[in-house]
Amino acid sequence: MVDQPENRSQSGRFVKGVSGNPGGRPKSIEEIRDLARSYTAEAMQSLLRIATSGKSESAVVAASNAILDRGWGKAPVTFGDDDRKMIRSMLGYVDLNDGQ
Repeated sequence: MVDQPENRSQSGRFVKGVSGNPGGRPKSIEEIRDLARSYTAEAMQSLLRIATSGKSESAVVAASNAILDRGWGKAPVTFGDDDRKMIRSMLGYVDLNDGQ
């Protein structure tokens, strides 16, 4: 039988009041994030270069979308009535043919 870690019960669940990650988030993740953020200006310049003079249309579109997403945020997703009915039907709330 395998020994259970101190923060686990006999059933394998976390013991109440005991952290499953006592050391917290590894510092290396924060270091990588900070390093990546330090190259923001260079990355934006690369995106602008590709958006204005990229060799393929797909690269230009991808770079342009990345620039717009970073500057204005991603566009919200909206659903019409038919989409709502489809989603409700898939979730079992209503029948698509109900009332039609």
